[in-house]
Amino acid sequence: MGNKRSDSNNFIKQGSILAAASVLSRVIGLLYRSPMTAIIGDKSNGLYSYAFEIYSFALILSSYSMPLAVSKLLSGKFARKEYHNGYRIFKYALAFASTAGFVMMAIIFFAAPAIERFTGYEGLTIPLRVLSPTIFVVAVAGTMRGFFQSRKTMIPTAVSQIVEQIFNAAVSIFAAWLFVKVSTDSNRAGMGAAGGTLGTLVGAIAGLAFLIFLFIAYRPRMHVHLTHDRATHDDTPREIGHMLAITKAQTVTAKLPSDNDENTGGNDSNNNKPGNGANTLPQTGDNSSLALWIALLLANGGAVTATTVCSRKKKCCN
Repeated sequence: MGNKRSDSNNFIKQGSILAAASVLSRVIGLLYRSPMTAIIGDKSNGLYSYAFEIYSFALILSSYSMPLAVSKLLSGKFARKEYHNGYRIFKYALAFASTAGFVMMAIIFFAAPAIERFTGYEGLTIPLRVLSPTIFVVAVAGTMRGFFQSRKTMIPTAVSQIVEQIFNAAVSIFAAWLFVKVSTDSNRAGMGAAGGTLGTLVGAIAGLAFLIFLFIAYRPRMHVHLTHDRATHDDTPREIGHMLAITKAQTVTAKLPSDNDENTGGNDSNNNKPGNGANTLPQTGDNSSLALWIALLLANGGAVTATTVCSRKKKCCN
């Protein structure tokens, strides 16, 4: 009974931590997007938004739902103390995510001029090419976040998200200002959008660097776990691939419709073309709900604090 209560408290605590980090990341995003939009202008803002639509679609094809899939598979293996199989699944998942992310990165990078000609978005090539390496970085980072989530802690995921957003905000504003300053009239829209996408890339790299640091620090504990392995069967590469495919397909099927609606924002993509009017573009500088997100952040912070205090009081009483 005590273990169930402890697990329930830990679940609430970890969920609250992740929710608070997500809200804080959202608040940071709302704070930096307005000045960035003011710097790059409406046309660059339209290119920036459309580049992100293509980037989001590329992520779906390459590494969508990978954190959840890895977390579910590893949690089951670790619960049965099959540490060798669990770490083997993690290595294969990391290899798959890296390969898929690299391939999709190369496709977007080299196809960027063709995408620009096909869509008619003049200047789209530059921000797309700057943003394309982020696909690879996010694929690797997502797999590592899934590993830490399988260890029943959301702190690495939460902190890496905040680190990523802080670097994203700082670099986006500075790079947007710098790129617009050194641009010419003919390429100003593309350069301004590229400044914003560069911030996304640098933020993703910063988040991944933090996760790698934590993973290196965790490796001695991994070796201890391996000495207590109780697996009676070593999963083959074919079995691991089958498990990853099934789990990933299940998570994509469960989440894709709602996430796709959220990513598109209910906008008709045909109306997002630069030059059709600023009001028809996805607005990256919308801060109308800033107060709401700050309130949610405070509420989640209070939930984390309350859960921690209650947990400590129960331990003292016992």
